[in-house]
Amino acid sequence: MNSLYDANRAVINLIYSRMKDFKATLTAGKGKFINEKLEMVKFLFGKSTLSKGPLVALNGSKIKLFLPDRSRTPYYEKLLKSWTVEFDSFLDENSILLMPTLPIPLHIMTK
Repeated sequence: MNSLYDANRAVINLIYSRMKDFKATLTAGKGKFINEKLEMVKFLFGKSTLSKGPLVALNGSKIKLFLPDRSRTPYYEKLLKSWTVEFDSFLDENSILLMPTLPIPLHIMTK
């Protein structure tokens, strides 16, 4: 299934397209008092209460370059439906699908 190479982009786009406010979603509505830029500076000096992941996500959401393109959402919805149909066609009720989460490093692979 070559289309699975687009899976990460598709899932992120579909999740983001259903969010109205990224900051409220990430902080469960309790983050209105968070100043992202100030927290990032505090993080650089080891004084922030937030970890690097949420800080990068909050500050990155302000930059349009990192946001998914909402115009591609219909394409990704069709792609998700095609995956559902394709998986249903070769998996039955008693099947177990095992997929590696990471590629095998080159030095471990055997011929």
